[in-house]
Amino acid sequence: MKDHPLTPMWESRIRLLMEPQGKYESLEIPADKLYAPAGELNSRIRDFREGKEHWYLIPDYIDDKDAARIVELFGNMTVLTGGSGVLTELAKHLRTRETPATPYKGTEGPAVIVAGSCSTATHAQELWYEANGGASLKLSDEEIQNGTQTPASIWSQMGENEAPLIYSYETPEGLQKKRNEAGRLLAAQIEETLAQTAAYAVNHGVTRIIAAGGETSGAVTKALGYSAYRIGESVAPGVPVMTPVDNPSVRLVLKSGNFGQEDFFGRALKLTGL
Repeated sequence: MKDHPLTPMWESRIRLLMEPQGKYESLEIPADKLYAPAGELNSRIRDFREGKEHWYLIPDYIDDKDAARIVELFGNMTVLTGGSGVLTELAKHLRTRETPATPYKGTEGPAVIVAGSCSTATHAQELWYEANGGASLKLSDEEIQNGTQTPASIWSQMGENEAPLIYSYETPEGLQKKRNEAGRLLAAQIEETLAQTAAYAVNHGVTRIIAAGGETSGAVTKALGYSAYRIGESVAPGVPVMTPVDNPSVRLVLKSGNFGQEDFFGRALKLTGL
């Protein structure tokens, strides 16, 4: 994330990210302390919070068993937030009754993959897709800026393919050079072009949309105009297939840049199709 074009992250310690942005102090619970007896942990928390009206609690979270432990210890707090991986355990903790799952199935029709993320993980997924025969098109900065590369022109070039990948990868060195006002403007233009390409594709019969990149995913959902979804099978942890309530013939997969396995695009296409 350190070279992200819109939200570069040069610090990974959550306490050092939160405290300058918030009003309160943070208590960290490192992984080797997370499994201490609950009484010992509660005593440490009581000592820390004494005299404080509000405070932040930051437990380490490495794998799924840590998520279960965090929910066991802190699942009844008024405010609980963090990575999407904790949601499964939190849902188990909070639900009061079992409800029958709606059977998930894919849909017929072609697909499009739009990738605005420049993360290492997404780039590896793009390389895997191309190496396994997937059709792809890398957006041109110059053509985006001068308006010659548009959703219509992209689709006229790539729309005959069953599942084209439209992407905008840039090297870390290239991103560093673009970390200025012009670069931010270009990033926004690329994001909007990818989102409108997805919408253009849906208007031309595409029923499966896979979006890579947090900002790209947000722009895609805004362009498509859907506001409610049924959650289906999981392509990767934190990345389900979604079916718009208003258009049940469509399947949508949204992922942040660093999510997913190397063969993520192949998995997503398999799960969204019939």
